[in-house]
Amino acid sequence: MPLGWAIKTLGLVAFTAIPLLAILSYRGWVKRLRKGLPQWRSSLGLTSIVLSFLGWSASTVLLLLGSSSDNWIQALAILALTGTVLGFAFRGASRIEAIAAGLLLFAGLTSAVY
Repeated sequence: MPLGWAIKTLGLVAFTAIPLLAILSYRGWVKRLRKGLPQWRSSLGLTSIVLSFLGWSASTVLLLLGSSSDNWIQALAILALTGTVLGFAFRGASRIEAIAAGLLLFAGLTSAVY
């Protein structure tokens, strides 16, 4: 398998990019969007960040424990998609970062690269 190193590298990049994107999205929300967005959009966007980070944390724990059954993967994939959709409530860079974090999590979970 000559592309094994590339797949592992891609998985490692996605693994580290998800929490970084979530933190950057939160930071952008705190600095620029908290006061500018209506309360409901702000709440949905913040929920998006929390869901993406929660999905990443749960998948990390499952990966470390070695117990990644299909039921957990499906539940975490739904969590990642929900976080991705809720990321559309933001504006600007925070929107892109929240959506990218959710999509990376979903792609990693469903393709077993993660």
